[in-house]
Order: sequence, then structure tokens, then C-alpha cells
Amino acid sequence: MPIERQLPANVRIGEATLARLARTVPGRSVEEMVNNLLNRHDVLAREANTDHLTGLGNRKKFDIDLHTLVGLEKRYDGVSDGKGGALLLLDANNLKTLNDQFGHAFGDALLAGLGRAIERGIREESGDTAYRIGGDEFAVILHNINKEGTRKVISRIRGLFPEAFREAVAGVSSHAENAGKNDTQAKVRKLMEEKEKYAQVAIGSSMISAHLNANEIESGVKSEADRRMYMDKAAMKARRA
Repeated sequence: MPIERQLPANVRIGEATLARLARTVPGRSVEEMVNNLLNRHDVLAREANTDHLTGLGNRKKFDIDLHTLVGLEKRYDGVSDGKGGALLLLDANNLKTLNDQFGHAFGDALLAGLGRAIERGIREESGDTAYRIGGDEFAVILHNINKEGTRKVISRIRGLFPEAFREAVAGVSSHAENAGKNDTQAKVRKLMEEKEKYAQVAIGSSMISAHLNANEIESGVKSEADRRMYMDKAAMKARRA
């Protein structure tokens, strides 16, 4: 069988290595073994760039993709037709409180649910990508979008998160009922009564084009999105007061 794919640029297989491969596993062709190695290389590469709780990209993948997008916008001098790249930073509100009350299994279910809500809220056809970059922090890189489009994505994510929250709560409730934990069931009922307080995600955005003249473009983009996210968090807290 032929080697089905090109080797990655950083992979070289010399004739001596091919000869050793041929002797190592009698009955299997060198081509078959090389194809298997390449497939395994792909699997390991995906795992190295994936957050295993949510299946989203991880911090490493986020840093690479943001750096690439910033480089493209610099090369092509910013936005086209009023559109360009944008960054969203997201934070699940009150996660520590919920972890303390219901345990980390609930917190993990909530984070996984938020990851699904973000994936459903972004525009897959435009190449938008979601990441979990740490703890309860998520990021989204949006492509070819303007401010109005960014606001629509944010609105969709906000609208989808309460369902993810209800799913996580239902899992805790079912476990508590099966285990006969009446105190936990009482906490769950109270949590659902106050779900507007907890089923919230703070989101901040930043248009990459607004920072192209700065010395540190990536840090500027992240700082603005982070600042807006904490402003959103503070506004939610003020509305509950």
C-alpha cells in the first residue's frame, strides 16, 4: 500500500529507519507502518491541543490561534468591509460557591455544559473556535465579524447557558435522590429557585483591529476583553443587589 499522506514538515524518515521498520514487524509493509505512525501522530497532536473536560481547544491552542489571527490582520492591514477578528473571554459566575455546595462533579458538569453552549452559540461555518483556557475561564476567537455580529454571538451564548445549567442541576438532583440525600435535594430546589443568580456567564469582547497600532497587540486584545468581562460580571452583581 502507498503512504497515504505527506509527512509533517518536522518529520523525516531515512532509508536506514525504513529498513529497520521492515525488519521489526515481519508481514507488515513499511508503508502500512508509516501510515499508522502518521495517524498516531495526528491523534497525539489533537490531544495535546484539547481540553479533556469540554473537548474544546486548550490554552496552548488558544495562544497559537490568537497569535496566527493577529499576524494575518497585521499582514492585511486590519478589517475588510468593516469585518475582522474578535476575541471573547467568558467566565462562569459563582462556580466556587457551587463547587463548595455540590462538589466538583457538579462543577465539572456545569463547565462541560457551558462548553457545549459556547459551541452551539458560535458560527462553525465561519471558522469560529472555542477554548477552555483555565478553571472556569473560556475564550472564543471569531473570524470575519463586526461589532453587531459579535453582539449576536454573545447573545446566543447567554441564551443557551441556562439550559446547560438546568442539565447539570438535574444530574445532581438525580444522584441525590438515588442516594437518599434529602439535604442535597433541598439545596437543589433552592438553587433552581435562584437559578437567575447562578445560571449566568460574564462575557467580554475585543475587536482585534482596534489594537493593530499597539506595541503589544495580543496583550492589548486580551486586556480589553478581560476588562469588559469583569465589567459585565460587576453589572450582573449590581442587578442582583
